[in-house]
Amino acid sequence: MQQQFARIGIFDNLAGRAAIADALQSSVNNPGSVIETFSQTTPNGKVQNFEVVEGLLMGPGGGLKLTSTFEVLPNGGKRFVTTIPKGEQ
Repeated sequence: MQQQFARIGIFDNLAGRAAIADALQSSVNNPGSVIETFSQTTPNGKVQNFEVVEGLLMGPGGGLKLTSTFEVLPNGGKRFVTTIPKGEQ
């Protein structure tokens, strides 16, 4: 993942982490970016709800599509779970 980010000019530094956070925040706040929803039940019977969203991370050297999963919390908030960058390898 780090190599994919570096390829578009996003590095593991303050500016790079801010760019990633901004891209994730932008996609999770856009209802049109939701491509899938699903639920799972934990062994103790708690139901967890999730949204999968797509967004774009742009860097000085290009862009990557981010497919990210967020847990939808009981209060409506969303907690980041994972992201998969997709683009040229």
